[in-house]
Amino acid sequence: VGGREPICLRLLSPSGVSANVPLRLSKDRARFRATVRWPEVGTHVLVASLNGDAVVGSPLQVSVVAADVTLPACKVAGAGAGKCVAGERTQFSIEARDSRGNRLLAGGASLTLQVQAP
Repeated sequence: VGGREPICLRLLSPSGVSANVPLRLSKDRARFRATVRWPEVGTHVLVASLNGDAVVGSPLQVSVVAADVTLPACKVAGAGAGKCVAGERTQFSIEARDSRGNRLLAGGASLTLQVQAP
C-alpha cells in the first residue's frame, strides 16, 4: 500500500444521505484507517472500493443504536403536556432521547415522573 491508491469509503445512512468518509494511511503503511461519526440511529452501509471495484467484505452493514438516555434531550408531547384541568384525566408521552437528540427506539429507560403545579 503506497497511499496514492484511488480508494474510497462511502457511508449510506438510513435516511438516504450518502457521504465520503476521509481515510488515512496507517503508520505501518499497510492499511487505511477511518473514523466514522454515525449521523443517525438505524442500519448504515459502508461501501469500500479500490480503483472502482468493491473491496472484499464490502458493503458492510452496521446497526447504530442511540446512546444512553439524557433527560434534558427528552421530549414531552400530547394534550396534557401543556395544559390540563384539575380532576380530569389527560394524557401525554415522554420520548426518551440521547444527548444528540436520537430517539431510543429499543430497550427503553426507567423514568420517574413528578408533577408539580407552578
